[in-house]
Amino acid sequence: MKIGLKCFNQRSYEGHCCCNCSAQIEIRCHPGNTGDAKGLTSETFAWACQRTHYNHAIFFTGKHGMCEMHTTERRKPWSYG
Repeated sequence: MKIGLKCFNQRSYEGHCCCNCSAQIEIRCHPGNTGDAKGLTSETFAWACQRTHYNHAIFFTGKHGMCEMHTTERRKPWSYG
């Protein structure tokens, strides 16, 4: 789903949802992993919320939900260093 579009899977949040939050990232499988995370890098394993001012991500198995950190602001590109 594109950022800014309303989600109607979570009606109680007035269209705001993890699926339209700019902090949501897709977690992909890898052939070297074990269990459910093993697979092609083109396959989605799960989702995570990664706000840029935190040094961690919140893991979740579903694409839809809501939390107090919801934002539609564009994320800054990754910087290493």
